[in-house]
Amino acid sequence: GNQNLEGKVLVNAGIISQKTLDKLESSKTSDKALRLLRYIESSQEDKARKLALSSAFIQENPKFVKSGVPVKAATSQGLETLVNELIQNGYYSSPKMLFEGISQFNHSLVTNVVQFKIHSLECINVSIWYLLHMGYYSEAHKLFAENPDLDAYREVLESENESERANLLSNTEIVRVSMKEALGIGEDFVASVLVRVNPLAVTMEMVHIAKDNLCIEFLERIWTGDYRSDQVTKKRKNSKIWKVLCEELGCDEPSRIFEAISVVDYIKELLTKKHKAEAEKVLKWPEVNQEGVVSTLIELQQEDLAIAFLERTESVSEEEFTLAFSSKLYSLCVEMLAFEEPVLCLKSPQVQEQLIGLLKKGETCLQALEILNALEMKFWCTELTSELCSIFSKFVKKTQEIVVCPAPLLYCALAAEFLEKLSEVSLEHQNKCLNTAGLFKQLGASIENYIQEELELKYFLLQKDSRGRSVLTILAENNFFEMLENDEIGTIVSKMWAGSEKNYPIKEASSIYKSYSSPSGSEEAMQFAKRTDRTKSYVFQYSQWKQSCSLRFLPYSFACVLLVVFYQMLIYAAISANAFNDLTSDQTTFGYLLTSVVLIGGVAVERLLQVLFCWRTKGEFQVDRWVVVDLLIFLGIAEVFLGLTEILSSDTDFVKSVLHSIIVTLIWLRFCSVLIITKSLGTLLRMIYLMIIEIRYFIVIFLFLVVGSSGIFTAILRDSSGNYTNYNLSLANLYSGALGGFSFEVFDKNKYLGWSMFGFYMLVANVMFLNLLIALLSNVYAELNSKVDSQHRAVTVSYYNKFYWDQNFGFLLFLPTPLSYLGLLFSPVVLFAKNPQKWNVLLTKCFYVFYAIPQFCVFLVYSLLYFPVLYFKGFKIYSKSGKNQKLRKEVKIFDVKEEEANQETLQGGFSWPKAVLWGFLGVFWILFALFRDSYDFWVIAYISASSGKTEKSYMSEIVDDYFVETLNRTLKAIEAEELSVQQLFDTFEMFYKSKKDANIESAKEFLNNLANSTNNLVVQTERAKKLCLKKSEGAKESKKRIRHINVPWVLKALKKFRQQIGSSSYAVENKPQEETPQTFDIQEIEEIEAEFKDLDSKYSSLLEETQLIKQQMENQIQNILSRSSLASSLKP
Repeated sequence: GNQNLEGKVLVNAGIISQKTLDKLESSKTSDKALRLLRYIESSQEDKARKLALSSAFIQENPKFVKSGVPVKAATSQGLETLVNELIQNGYYSSPKMLFEGISQFNHSLVTNVVQFKIHSLECINVSIWYLLHMGYYSEAHKLFAENPDLDAYREVLESENESERANLLSNTEIVRVSMKEALGIGEDFVASVLVRVNPLAVTMEMVHIAKDNLCIEFLERIWTGDYRSDQVTKKRKNSKIWKVLCEELGCDEPSRIFEAISVVDYIKELLTKKHKAEAEKVLKWPEVNQEGVVSTLIELQQEDLAIAFLERTESVSEEEFTLAFSSKLYSLCVEMLAFEEPVLCLKSPQVQEQLIGLLKKGETCLQALEILNALEMKFWCTELTSELCSIFSKFVKKTQEIVVCPAPLLYCALAAEFLEKLSEVSLEHQNKCLNTAGLFKQLGASIENYIQEELELKYFLLQKDSRGRSVLTILAENNFFEMLENDEIGTIVSKMWAGSEKNYPIKEASSIYKSYSSPSGSEEAMQFAKRTDRTKSYVFQYSQWKQSCSLRFLPYSFACVLLVVFYQMLIYAAISANAFNDLTSDQTTFGYLLTSVVLIGGVAVERLLQVLFCWRTKGEFQVDRWVVVDLLIFLGIAEVFLGLTEILSSDTDFVKSVLHSIIVTLIWLRFCSVLIITKSLGTLLRMIYLMIIEIRYFIVIFLFLVVGSSGIFTAILRDSSGNYTNYNLSLANLYSGALGGFSFEVFDKNKYLGWSMFGFYMLVANVMFLNLLIALLSNVYAELNSKVDSQHRAVTVSYYNKFYWDQNFGFLLFLPTPLSYLGLLFSPVVLFAKNPQKWNVLLTKCFYVFYAIPQFCVFLVYSLLYFPVLYFKGFKIYSKSGKNQKLRKEVKIFDVKEEEANQETLQGGFSWPKAVLWGFLGVFWILFALFRDSYDFWVIAYISASSGKTEKSYMSEIVDDYFVETLNRTLKAIEAEELSVQQLFDTFEMFYKSKKDANIESAKEFLNNLANSTNNLVVQTERAKKLCLKKSEGAKESKKRIRHINVPWVLKALKKFRQQIGSSSYAVENKPQEETPQTFDIQEIEEIEAEFKDLDSKYSSLLEETQLIKQQMENQIQNILSRSSLASSLKP
C-alpha cells in the first residue's frame, strides 16, 4: 500500500507515467503469491488450497499461475491432491519438470512426478530413457508399467547387466525417438546427452526442430561435429554426425549441413525474436567466421555482441567499418581499428569532419578521439585544425560535457597527446594546438585533485585506451608532468612498483635475531623457543616477489652491475697484458671475455623474451634508448670476434682498443638504466641528459663561430703569429681560447690588429656564448628541479610497464642474464601450453630457488651473527624466574587510570639454577632454533601469507548486477528533466523491491553521486542516462564503471579549472572578430534588486532585535549584581 501510494505521488509529480506504474504493478510478484509459496514449502495444504483456488487470486496473478512454479513446489513437497487441483484449475505444469528434478538432484521431485502421473505423454520415450540413463530404475519401471506398448524398453528394463543395458539404450531407433521428443520440448541438455550416446541417430529434421526450440548446445555439436567432449572447443575435420547427415542429404561435403544451420540467418532470427542470450551462445561457437555476421549485428544495433565477436574474427572490411560508423556504433568502430582495413577509412576528410563533430558530446568524445588517434598525422586534413582547436577549447571552457565522459582523465591525456602530435604537422596552428593541449593537462590535473578517494583515483588512472595503454602510461610516454604532480598519484605509483602489501625484512624471520633485539623482560625475548610467525609477509616469499616489481628488478640490477665489473676487469687485464689485439692469448683476459660474452648474450635473450611476452600478451614492444644500447653492445661484442673493422686501419691494436672503449661506454650507459629508477640519482641523470639535448643547437652555432673564425685568423694573421700559421693550429687555439686558455703575447707582427681581432673574438666566444650556455643550463635545472617528483613517477611508470606481472606469461620476464638462457629454454612450455597459467606458476616457483638461496644466505648470516650474542644475553633472559618482585613504578606524565589487574607489575627475580642450566644447554637450544628457523624459512618462502583483503571501492558492495539492472530500468522510466535525489531514490526503490525485498538505504549514497553537488541534491535526468545507460558494454564492464561515477567531483574540478584560466584570454581565431553588443535581462536585474532590498530589511530587523536582546541582558546583569550586594550588606 505504501509503495502504491509512493508511485501515485511520483506520477502526480511528473517523474514517471501512469503507464509505467501500471506495468510495474502488473510485473511484480504479489505478496499473496509469495505467501502461497510459503504455505506450500511448509506443507500447509489447506491454507495453500484456499488461497490458490480462489478466483480472485487467479485473476490477480495470471503470470504466476502460468509460470509452473506453484505446481513444481507442490510436487516437490509431495502434496498430490493439491497438485491435481492446481492443474484442474488452470495452473501450468511444465513437461520439463522431470528433467529439472534430475538435473537438480531433487529425488523427491522426480519420484513425485512419476507417482502423481503429471509427466507429459509427448515425451514419454525420452523420460524413460533419461531415467534409465541416470539410474532411476524404479521410476522408469513405473512409467513403463503405465505405457506397456513401449516394447523397445522391455528388454532394457529386464536386463540386470549394466553394460548390456547401456548397449541397449544406445540403440539407434530408441535414441532417435527420444532425441526427437527432447528437442520437441526444448530440452537441449538431454538432446546433447543423446547425441553423445549415439551420433548416428541425428537427422536433418532434428536440426530444424532444434533451431525452432532454441537447442543451442545440440546445434553446436552438429556445427562442430564434436559429440564426445564435455565442452566443445574446436571444429573437427571429420565426424560421424556429418557422415550420417550427408548420406541423408545425398552429398559428400558437410557444407550443405552448415547451409541448413545458416549461422548468419539464425543469429538474425534469434535477435529479431529477442533471444539475445541464445544468439550470444551461437556467436561463441568455434570457427563462426561466416561473412555477414558483423554486418548483421550492426544492422540490429547489437554493439556489445559485435565487439565480443571481433575477438574471434580475423579481419574486418572497410564496408563493415563504414556501416558501423554510419549506424553510430562508435565503440565498435574503436575496436575495429585493431585491423588494417578500417584505418584506411580515416583518410577521408569527410570522416575526419564527422569525428570532430562527435567531440562536442561527452558520450561520444572519447570514442571519436580514440579513432582520431589511430590516424597517421600525414593523412590529417590540416584545414580542420582550427575548427578542432575551437571545439576542444569550447568543450573545456563553456560546456559540462566532460562530466558525461566515462573516462575524463583518459580523455584529457589523449586530447593533449593528439594535439601535441597535431602541432608537429599543422605549423600554421602550432601555438593554438599547444595552448589547447595545455588546457587539457590543466583540466586533468584539476580533476585529479578533486578525486578524494585513492582507490577512485587509481581506477581512473588505470583506465586504458584501445591500444591497451593506461592513463599513467600515456602521461609517462608524453612527459605530461602537470598531471603527475598529485601526491596521491605518487602513493599509487609507489604501491604499484613496490607492491601494495607490507612485508618484513629477512632478519625478522630469524627467531635468534628477534630474541636479541627484544627487551629482556618481554615475551618476545623468548622468541627463539617458538616457531617463526607464518602469518606475516616476508620479503623473501615467492608471493611477494610475484607482486612486487621492485623486488624482481633487483636481480636485473645485480646482473647489470656484474656486466660492468667483468667488462671493466677485461679492459684492465687487456691493458696489463697488452692483449687488445688478441684477447684469447692471455688466460685472465680470456676468462673475463668469456664471462662478458655470456652476460651480453643473456641480455640479448632477455630482449627476445620481452618480444615474445609482448606477442603473447598482445602488448606493444617499445624500442626505447635502452633497447638501442643493448643492441649496440651485442653488435659490438659480435664485432670483437668477427673483426670486420680491422680493414679500416692496419693498426689493429688501436681499432680493437677503440671498439672495447665504445663497448664499455655503452655498458656504463646501460648501468644508468638501473640508476635512473632511483629518485636521487635518477633525477640527476635525467637533468644531464636533458641539458645535453637542450644545448645541441648552441653547440652547432658555437662550432660555426670557431670554424669560421679559424679561417679568418689563418688568412689574416698567418705571418703575424706562430699560433695561426695553418688552419688546424688556428682551430685548436681559438677553441682553447674560448674555454679560457689564451695569451695576447703571441703576436710578432700586426700586434694591434691581432689584439683587436682576438679581443672581439673572446668577447663573443667567451663572454657572450659561455654565459648564454650557463643561462640555458640554469633554466633547465630550475625547470627540472621543480618537477622532480613527477619525473620520477613517469620513470617508475615506464619501468612498471616492463616488469608488471602477468598471470599467464610472467615467467618469460622472471630471470635476468645469465639465467635468461634457462628462461628461453623453457619458454615454449609456457608459450604454447593449453593452460599457460598452470605452467607459469610451476616454472616460476621452481626457478625462484635462484633468488631464495641468496636470501637464505643473508638469513644465515644474521642468525649466526647474533648466535653468540644471544647466548650471553640468554643468561639474563632465561634466568629470570623464582619469586615475583614488584617493579619500580614508572614516572607518569599523564594521570591515566589503569585497570586494577594492571596496577601492580611483577617480574621474576634472578635464578642461579636456571643460569647454570642455560650455560650447559643454551648453545644447543639456540642451535636447534637455527635449524628450525632454516626449515621454516623454506616453508614460508613458498606459502602465501597474504591477508586475503583486496582493495575495493566503498561502492563495490552497493552496486551489484541487480542494482545496475534496476538503475537502468529506473532511468528509462523517468520522464522529468530533473528531480531530487529523494525522488530518484523513491522511484529506484519501487523498481528494486518489485523483484526482491532488500534493504536499499545504502543505495542513496550512490544516487548522491549523480547530483549536481553535495549541497545541491538535484539530478539532471539526461546526464544520468548518458552516464549509466551504455549499450556497448557488457554487464561486468557496466557494473565496474557505474561504481565510480561521481558527478560532484568532476563539476568541482571543472569549476576550479575555469577559475584558474578565467583571467587569461584564449584566442580561438587569429583574425579579429566583431564585438557583439552585450545584452542585459532587465527582469532579472529587477529581481536581484528586490532580493537585495528584502535581504537588507531582514538584516536591519535582525540588528534591532540583537540590540534589544543585548540591552535586556545588561539590565538583568545589573539587577543580579544589585541583589547580591544588598544580600551581603544584610548579613550580621
